[in-house]
Amino acid sequence: MIVSNKLEVRLNAVELKQAIIDYLIKNGKEEIAEFLEPNKWALDYLYRSKQWSLLIDGIYEEREVTNEAR
Repeated sequence: MIVSNKLEVRLNAVELKQAIIDYLIKNGKEEIAEFLEPNKWALDYLYRSKQWSLLIDGIYEEREVTNEAR
């Protein structure tokens, strides 16, 4: 006999975006979370490489990293 437990999570676009923002903040990526919130975005699944791709419209300014921050 095979017993299988499955968990299915369904989120609408707003809930998914908030979950991603919360995850980024929790993992110390506040700058990216702040950038994601006001901009348009799309989440795609890349079938061949089996990866999710998050595409964010907007201009993200990278900050220079000093030797002290490394």
